[in-house]
Amino acid sequence: MKVVEYMQKLCSNDVNMPVGGVIHSGMQNERGGFENDCLLIRRTDNSYLMLAPTTQQTRIMDWMRRQITAEACVSVSDVTSMYSVLSVVGPKSREMLSLMCNNNLVFYGHMAKEINVAYASGVIVLSFTHMGEPGYTLLIPAEYTLHIYNQLMKKEYFIGKFALMRQASQGLKKRLVHLALDDCFDPDEDIWPWGGEPIYRNNIFVGNTTSSAFGLTLNKMICLGFVRHHDGKNVTPEYILQNAKFEIDIAGRRVAAHASLQPPKMPVVRMDGFTSYRPKSRGILTQK
Repeated sequence: MKVVEYMQKLCSNDVNMPVGGVIHSGMQNERGGFENDCLLIRRTDNSYLMLAPTTQQTRIMDWMRRQITAEACVSVSDVTSMYSVLSVVGPKSREMLSLMCNNNLVFYGHMAKEINVAYASGVIVLSFTHMGEPGYTLLIPAEYTLHIYNQLMKKEYFIGKFALMRQASQGLKKRLVHLALDDCFDPDEDIWPWGGEPIYRNNIFVGNTTSSAFGLTLNKMICLGFVRHHDGKNVTPEYILQNAKFEIDIAGRRVAAHASLQPPKMPVVRMDGFTSYRPKSRGILTQK
């Protein structure tokens, strides 16, 4: 079995495209469920480069290797650590990327080109994005990633740059705040927050939580939430940190919380378990 036959067997799309072609495909199991959702670049007649979810790389590699029969002349290698992926997206993406290379960035269909970008060689540029917008996906040799990223940030076109600059100069109307519930909150007895709970500052409503979780290392219930100024002014660090008493309304009960703009400093803990909090079921006795 050759490489193309092997990939045709695994992929639900037709991946026998010309060298340099790019195609999106799923890989299904015998039940018709997805094993992999990937982007394939045909590099040569007998090789493909695959972009797949990084969080599943070990499982996908194992599954693909198990599909190689004894008589097949096929090998699969994990090259995740060799590349980083950046997307340049938007109506001015070609104009911006053209400032960093001398290549023709007009692609006909979904294709890949290996070019030099900002004097970094071996960058694979794809005329394909997952954003639903015109743009490019860049596969960058890992050693050049930070350099190319910094060069992109120096350009004037990336989406949101001017908004970020305006926020830096004019201030913020809302801030994401870290809220640690005080010790009066009992994780074994009290109702847990789940997101959307009202946040009060000095008894005035100023926002809502977005998410929450119990921090085992901190031994506290932690919430994140956006806070606005009660008078519509900019939310300064002083507004959050000085002369402010924060509370979160959880199912009709207000619980005091300590607010901060930075994540807490995590203590050094042993890796053999935690003893400060062990979830328990009410009414069930267990023996140690």
